Amino acid sequence: MPANVELRIASRLLPALIAQSGTRDVAQREADIRHALDVAAALMRQFVASPAGQVQQAYVPVPGGRSLPRAATVDRQQEPPSLISPEEWRKARGLAPAPSPRKPSGPSLH
Repeated sequence: MPANVELRIASRLLPALIAQSGTRDVAQREADIRHALDVAAALMRQFVASPAGQVQQAYVPVPGGRSLPRAATVDRQQEPPSLISPEEWRKARGLAPAPSPRKPSGPSLH
């Protein structure tokens, strides 16, 4: 069993164990660390015995844990959409012509 995989699993289990009590002494925290490593080893043994663990090619994580971003593909051959006037749009949908804007009656007194 790769030790680095066990350490990664244990490092994810350990914060939950340590956060359960802030008043634990060093011996109890060391017991938590041993317990997290034991759980990680048990998980690795179960994985190796499972059908997924029997696959010939082992999973090799990418260093850094991040996948590479995908390159964007842009089709530059497309024509931009043709924009029609608001009057043509209303006519195509069978709507009445837009009402003309109201003219102000004069200055307002406030």
